[in-house]
Parts: sequence; C-alpha cells; structure tokens
Amino acid sequence: MRKALKEKIPETISTLRALFVKLKDSGDRKTSEINSLTKQADKLERAEAVQGQTSKDTANAISCRRNSTKKTAGKEHSMPSTATSTEPTEVALQHVALPTEKTSRIYAAVMQEMKATAFKMTVRSRGKHPPDSIKQLLKTNINPSEIKVGVKTFKSCNGGVIIETNSKEQIEALDQEIRAKCGNELEVRVHTRRKPWLIIINVPEDISTNNTEDTILRQNPDLSLQKGNTEAKFIYVTKKK
Repeated sequence: MRKALKEKIPETISTLRALFVKLKDSGDRKTSEINSLTKQADKLERAEAVQGQTSKDTANAISCRRNSTKKTAGKEHSMPSTATSTEPTEVALQHVALPTEKTSRIYAAVMQEMKATAFKMTVRSRGKHPPDSIKQLLKTNINPSEIKVGVKTFKSCNGGVIIETNSKEQIEALDQEIRAKCGNELEVRVHTRRKPWLIIINVPEDISTNNTEDTILRQNPDLSLQKGNTEAKFIYVTKKK
C-alpha cells in the first residue's frame, strides 16, 4: 500500500502544479485587463474635466464681450470701434485642444497593430541572365491575376529578383507557376522563417525535455497548438536554482 501511495504522490503533485499555473495565468490576465480599463477611465475623466473648464472659460469670455458691447452701444459712431480686446481670447479658446497623454498598452494590443508577415522568394537564372532579363521572362510567362496572386514587391537583387506576396498560399501558388512555366531557365527559392527560441523559467522538476510539449499542449488548449509545433532542446539550472 505504501508503494502505491508513493507512486501516486508525483502524479498528484504534477496535477496540483498544473492547476496552480492555470490559476496564476488567469489572475495575471484579469489584473492586466483591470489595470487597462482603470487607465482608460482615468483618461476619460481628465478629458471631461478639461473640456468642462474650457467651456466655462469660453462662456465667461463671451459674457465679458457682451457687457463691453452694451457699454459702447450708446456712443457716437463717428470713429471705428476699437473694443476688440476680447476677440483674441475667444479665438484662442476656440482652438484649445484637449491634452493628450501617453498610456501604456498591453503586449497583445501592440502586436495586433504590427504589419503582417511578408512572404518572399528569390528567383535566379540557371544560366547567365541578368536581373532585367529575369524580370522580362517572368512578365512574359507569368500572369499573377490568373492564379489570384497579389505581388507587393518585384525588385532586382544581386544576380536575381525578389518577389513578395501577402500570404503563404500566394507565395506557394506563384512558386508552382514559375517552376511549371520557367523551370528550365529559372530556379526559385522561397524564404522560410526560423522558429523562435523561448526560455521558460520556473519549470517544475517533474517536467523534462521528453514531456514538455505534452505539458504545453495540455495547459494551453485555447491556443490550438498542434503536435510538432514546439520542441524542447535542453534544460539548465540558473544561479537561483
């Protein structure tokens, strides 16, 4: 019986740690959302206060001008009126802009505004064609509109031509079209992006390079990760253990 209990203890500890990680991540996300909403509410309150004060100052200026007009209404009009001392104040008040304030934004919001990833290929000659000849050959044999490909960049490089599209599907379709129609004269190399390296700290002792991917998939079902997307290389211990 003691042996069975000893075998269940590591499994129970692993389950508890996974639950603690989920609770901590959920708490951090909620705290970040609360802080962002609080900053937005504070900004709106300050803007409303400034706008209210500006409206009050404008009303006072208009009232002063009306009083001045009433005082000068009974005077003779032999000379042009020079009672325009309040007009510059009104003009200035009309162009008062609300103060702007830089607020911190969460990482996800910044990432959403970033440019979409570019998909590129390099086309080179199998012989000695210069870049201009490669361009002319492509324009003669390839029609991007027929294969529904939008070309963003079409420029010369050292000994070849660089073509850029908007999606992975488009760059693959263009690759097949060039190989099919110009494969004897041109060679195509589609640029591939490297997978990023990530360092995960505070990893529990029961997690090794063999079960890291399974643990990540199990703890992050909302990310729709697939088997083979991640690969653990090695584990190391820092100075803080």
